[in-house]
Amino acid sequence: MNILIGYLLFKLDIGDQQKKIVSWLGIIGILMPVGILMELILNASPVFVLVGAVSMTASVFLLGIFVAKSKKVIL
Repeated sequence: MNILIGYLLFKLDIGDQQKKIVSWLGIIGILMPVGILMELILNASPVFVLVGAVSMTASVFLLGIFVAKSKKVIL
């Protein structure tokens, strides 16, 4: 999913600040699989899974909003 978001950020015509927000939320979303592994191997709290899931969901949601607000969309 991060590869797809990166490709869309590269191709779509949205602002630089908006691209930074979406990309950082996507990077924080990597905590989800790391959190799953920590939960299974180290019996850790699921907080990393939840933070990663919320972050990835917010990243995709904001990307959709930013694309909808942009005037020119070229793929």
